[in-house]
Amino acid sequence: MEQIGDFFMMDGYGSYIWSAYTLAAIVLIGLFTTSLRFLRQRQADLASLEAHEIDKPQRTTRAADEA
Repeated sequence: MEQIGDFFMMDGYGSYIWSAYTLAAIVLIGLFTTSLRFLRQRQADLASLEAHEIDKPQRTTRAADEA
C-alpha cells in the first residue's frame, strides 16, 4: 500500500503534477463539450436551411435552359 502512496506523491512533486493533469483534463473536457454543442447547433441550422430550401421552387441553371 505504501507503493501506491509513493506513486501518487511522485517524490514530493505529486501536487504539481496531479493539478496539471486535472487542469488539462478540465480544459479538454470543456473543449469537447463546446465542440459538441456547436456541432449540434450547426446541424440544426443546416436542417432548418434545408427544410426552407425544399419549400422554395428549384432554380434552373443557364446550362439547363440552353439545352
